[in-house]
Amino acid sequence: MSDVWLLARYQIEEALAKKLFYIVVLMGLVLVGGVFFANTFELGHQGRVVRDASLSVIGVFSLALTLLLTLQAIPREIENRTIYPILARPLSRFQYLLGKELGIALVVGASLSLFYGLLLLLLFLKEGSFPVPLLGNALCNWLECVVISSFSFLLSVLVSPPLNFCFTIVAYFLGHFPVVYVNYILGRIPPVSGFVVETAKFALPQLEYLDIKTTLLYGDPISPLYFVEITLYALLYSGVLLYLAVLFFERKDL
Repeated sequence: MSDVWLLARYQIEEALAKKLFYIVVLMGLVLVGGVFFANTFELGHQGRVVRDASLSVIGVFSLALTLLLTLQAIPREIENRTIYPILARPLSRFQYLLGKELGIALVVGASLSLFYGLLLLLLFLKEGSFPVPLLGNALCNWLECVVISSFSFLLSVLVSPPLNFCFTIVAYFLGHFPVVYVNYILGRIPPVSGFVVETAKFALPQLEYLDIKTTLLYGDPISPLYFVEITLYALLYSGVLLYLAVLFFERKDL
């Protein structure tokens, strides 16, 4: 595991060396803070609107950070030939991918801590209470980023970065597509087409179950068991994606 942690630390240092990383984080913090000072939020349901807008901003910027860190992580090392001394060590390609995944997960987690830390602080100063349930949304945001980064890593050993970006964005939006709409579509198309749609929906990440924002905004309770279930799902799904990435990576001509 020492090699995995070493690669994770290298990935963290590489992320922190990117100027664009700081720009994205700073823009996210500015927009989260700006929501609280916009005059348009002075009318009714202020608290709910502020939370909704802030969580949406955090969701967008956490996705942007994940893509920024994963899309070029492997292709750039292959292009710059820096991957060869790494793989020349007694290091499996699974350890290589796991180290990169772990490093990115830690960087995104730290960024989310900044976003949510600012949000919770501003809500406390504005409303005089500490909205603990939002920490559940922070966990879901982080798990979603872990799943998306694993999906992007799998694609990075199969396609070019532009195609990786397009496919990952499509998977992100389809993953948030409500099941009720999928069932509606399945009831109005031929069985063969329905099988294809249902298989694609099953294979893609079920990000809809990681989106608890609406539930939190309306104050509906969420069972602690639900968080255990979605955590296990996200980690298991990411593990399967990394395993598939390793299979294709071992067959890739470097």
